[in-house]
Amino acid sequence: MEDFAQQQYRTWLEELRNAEALLPGDSPTRERVRRIRESVESMRRDWRNRARLPEFEMFLEVTARPLIDATAQLQREIQKELDENEFVLVDGGDIPERYKGRVAQYFKDLSEAETKDAR
Repeated sequence: MEDFAQQQYRTWLEELRNAEALLPGDSPTRERVRRIRESVESMRRDWRNRARLPEFEMFLEVTARPLIDATAQLQREIQKELDENEFVLVDGGDIPERYKGRVAQYFKDLSEAETKDAR
Protein backbone atom coordinates (compact mmCIF):
# COMPACT_ATOMS: atom_id res chain seq x y z
CA MET A 1 0.00 0.00 0.00
CA GLU A 2 2.95 2.31 0.57
CA ASP A 3 3.98 2.11 -3.09
CA PHE A 4 0.43 2.95 -4.04
CA ALA A 5 0.35 5.91 -1.66
CA GLN A 6 3.61 7.23 -3.03
CA GLN A 7 3.10 6.64 -6.76
CA GLN A 8 -0.29 5.41 -7.80
CA TYR A 9 -2.56 8.03 -6.28
CA ARG A 10 -1.71 10.43 -9.10
CA THR A 11 -2.52 7.81 -11.72
CA TRP A 12 -5.82 6.95 -10.05
CA LEU A 13 -6.79 10.60 -9.78
CA GLU A 14 -5.92 11.26 -13.41
CA GLU A 15 -7.91 8.23 -14.59
CA LEU A 16 -10.90 9.23 -12.48
CA ARG A 17 -10.75 12.79 -13.86
CA ASN A 18 -10.62 11.38 -17.40
CA ALA A 19 -13.60 9.08 -16.75
CA GLU A 20 -15.55 11.94 -15.20
CA ALA A 21 -14.83 14.20 -18.19
CA LEU A 22 -16.08 11.56 -20.64
CA LEU A 23 -19.48 11.27 -19.00
CA PRO A 24 -22.35 13.65 -19.80
CA GLY A 25 -22.74 16.49 -17.30
CA ASP A 26 -26.19 15.34 -16.20
CA SER A 27 -25.20 11.69 -15.76
CA PRO A 28 -25.67 10.28 -12.25
CA THR A 29 -22.62 8.13 -12.94
CA ARG A 30 -20.51 11.24 -13.47
CA GLU A 31 -21.55 12.46 -10.03
CA ARG A 32 -20.59 9.11 -8.49
CA VAL A 33 -17.19 9.18 -10.18
CA ARG A 34 -16.67 12.75 -8.94
CA ARG A 35 -17.43 11.68 -5.35
CA ILE A 36 -15.04 8.73 -5.66
CA ARG A 37 -12.31 11.01 -7.03
CA GLU A 38 -12.84 13.44 -4.16
CA SER A 39 -12.58 10.57 -1.68
CA VAL A 40 -9.30 9.44 -3.21
CA GLU A 41 -8.01 13.02 -3.07
CA SER A 42 -9.01 13.20 0.59
CA MET A 43 -7.20 9.93 1.34
CA ARG A 44 -4.12 11.25 -0.44
CA ARG A 45 -4.16 14.51 1.56
CA ASP A 46 -4.57 12.52 4.76
CA TRP A 47 -1.59 10.34 3.85
CA ARG A 48 0.57 13.35 2.97
CA ASN A 49 -0.39 15.36 6.08
CA ARG A 50 -0.12 12.53 8.59
CA ALA A 51 2.16 10.13 6.75
CA ARG A 52 -0.49 7.53 7.54
CA LEU A 53 -1.04 4.84 4.92
CA PRO A 54 -4.66 4.12 4.05
CA GLU A 55 -5.95 0.74 5.04
CA PHE A 56 -6.45 -1.51 2.05
CA GLU A 57 -9.98 -2.48 3.10
CA MET A 58 -10.90 1.17 3.53
CA PHE A 59 -9.49 1.96 0.09
CA LEU A 60 -11.61 -0.80 -1.41
CA GLU A 61 -14.67 0.51 0.39
CA VAL A 62 -14.09 4.09 -0.79
CA THR A 63 -13.01 3.40 -4.38
CA ALA A 64 -13.20 -0.09 -5.82
CA ARG A 65 -16.69 -1.06 -4.72
CA PRO A 66 -18.25 2.31 -5.64
CA LEU A 67 -16.53 2.10 -9.04
CA ILE A 68 -18.06 -1.34 -9.62
CA ASP A 69 -21.47 0.13 -8.73
CA ALA A 70 -20.84 3.12 -11.02
CA THR A 71 -19.92 0.76 -13.86
CA ALA A 72 -23.18 -1.13 -13.43
CA GLN A 73 -25.11 2.15 -13.34
CA LEU A 74 -23.37 3.34 -16.51
CA GLN A 75 -24.25 0.08 -18.25
CA ARG A 76 -27.91 0.65 -17.30
CA GLU A 77 -27.75 4.23 -18.63
CA ILE A 78 -26.26 3.04 -21.92
CA GLN A 79 -28.87 0.30 -22.28
CA LYS A 80 -31.63 2.82 -21.60
CA GLU A 81 -30.27 5.10 -24.35
CA LEU A 82 -30.01 2.18 -26.75
CA ASP A 83 -33.56 1.09 -25.98
CA GLU A 84 -34.90 4.61 -26.49
CA ASN A 85 -33.11 4.96 -29.83
CA GLU A 86 -33.80 1.47 -31.12
CA PHE A 87 -34.72 1.36 -34.77
CA VAL A 88 -38.12 -0.16 -35.32
CA LEU A 89 -39.40 -0.87 -38.79
CA VAL A 90 -42.93 0.37 -39.07
CA ASP A 91 -45.27 -0.71 -41.82
CA GLY A 92 -45.89 2.50 -43.69
CA GLY A 93 -48.96 1.19 -45.45
CA ASP A 94 -49.46 0.39 -49.09
CA ILE A 95 -46.77 0.50 -51.74
CA PRO A 96 -47.16 3.55 -53.97
CA GLU A 97 -48.82 2.58 -57.25
CA ARG A 98 -45.84 3.50 -59.40
CA TYR A 99 -43.58 1.02 -57.49
CA LYS A 100 -45.94 -1.97 -57.17
CA GLY A 101 -44.68 -3.64 -60.36
CA ARG A 102 -41.04 -3.29 -59.33
CA VAL A 103 -41.71 -4.56 -55.81
CA ALA A 104 -43.63 -7.55 -57.16
CA GLN A 105 -40.77 -8.33 -59.56
CA TYR A 106 -38.24 -8.00 -56.73
CA PHE A 107 -40.05 -10.52 -54.54
CA LYS A 108 -40.55 -12.89 -57.48
CA ASP A 109 -36.83 -12.74 -58.29
CA LEU A 110 -35.97 -13.18 -54.62
CA SER A 111 -38.12 -16.27 -54.24
CA GLU A 112 -36.69 -17.78 -57.44
CA ALA A 113 -33.15 -17.12 -56.22
CA GLU A 114 -33.94 -18.82 -52.88
CA THR A 115 -35.40 -21.82 -54.75
CA LYS A 116 -32.22 -22.14 -56.83
CA ASP A 117 -30.02 -21.86 -53.71
CA ALA A 118 -32.03 -24.59 -51.97
CA ARG A 119 -31.28 -27.07 -54.73
